[in-house]
Amino acid sequence: MSVFRAIVLGLVQGVSEFLPISSSGHLILTRWVFGWEDLPEDSEKAFDVALHFGTLVAVVAYFRVDIANYFREGFRLIFNREKPATTDGKIAWFLVLATVPAGLVGALFSDQIDSRLGTPTIIAISLIGFGLLLWWSDRRRGTRKVDDFSAKDALFVGAAQALALNPGTSRAGITMTAARQVGFDRDSAARISFLMSLPVIAGAVVFSVGGLILDGVPDGLWTPMIAGVITAAISGWIAVWGTLRLLRTQSFTPFVVYRCAVGVAVLIAVAAGLRLRPLAAASGRSRHAEEGDRARRGCEREERRNVGRDGDQRDRVVSSHHQGVGRDHDAVADDVDPVADGRIGSR
Repeated sequence: MSVFRAIVLGLVQGVSEFLPISSSGHLILTRWVFGWEDLPEDSEKAFDVALHFGTLVAVVAYFRVDIANYFREGFRLIFNREKPATTDGKIAWFLVLATVPAGLVGALFSDQIDSRLGTPTIIAISLIGFGLLLWWSDRRRGTRKVDDFSAKDALFVGAAQALALNPGTSRAGITMTAARQVGFDRDSAARISFLMSLPVIAGAVVFSVGGLILDGVPDGLWTPMIAGVITAAISGWIAVWGTLRLLRTQSFTPFVVYRCAVGVAVLIAVAAGLRLRPLAAASGRSRHAEEGDRARRGCEREERRNVGRDGDQRDRVVSSHHQGVGRDHDAVADDVDPVADGRIGSR
């Protein structure tokens, strides 16, 4: 992977993770459009872990004061129950509670999600459909603030977050939609969404890093990973800052328009078979990956032929050896029998 590709994907991840436009969907579409699907599966997963770590750094950096308060008050709620629970302490555990639905769905159906979802067509339809749902929820008048976040809200918004496992839905988008639906104002809905991303992204990073430590980082990926982390962190911080600033005065309509425009464009591209760099249509992989597969299969066939030729040569050598032994045995027999029959008898 080139550093340029790493920077582009890091930029896409950082911006789209916190805007209501779907980061996973945009990463898939970016790779699909440019034909960047030639990485081995282990390298692609390792790089995606790096990108998520970058966005985790971004949201932690932006909400560092709030996170410190939530940690302090959340743990005090457990170890020091003599004092009454504070709002920050309760919200801390409500944010954890909100991750349970998505965690359960991901654990139970991750294989089905990976194998059946994430195609350009499904992403395009999801961008349009969930974008219109965001527009419908944003029409409601919301006045609730982050301090009003309750356990009931956590379960409702958390259940909606589980839908984001489908690429194209957008975790930020569906949680903002759900928060607006239960009466939060735009700024508070966005803050709740960003804060809910903390345990989700952190859990995904920790889970993936465990496998990365066991398997090791693929060769040649360290530099692109570092570039991707830095780009995702910087662009992610800017996206959080810009979204909160925008939503104080504007609605979600610009994001809805963008989602619908991208969805329609992708559907047209799929129908017309248009891409910047064509991929192998049958396998959905890049031309370079297909050529690599053909070369590898050719090498395997040549190796089998060589093994076959070596085996035939060994068989001929063994057969020749057996024939030689047989001839020697017959010659010995011819020499010995006359002696036994004639010379011994004459004595």
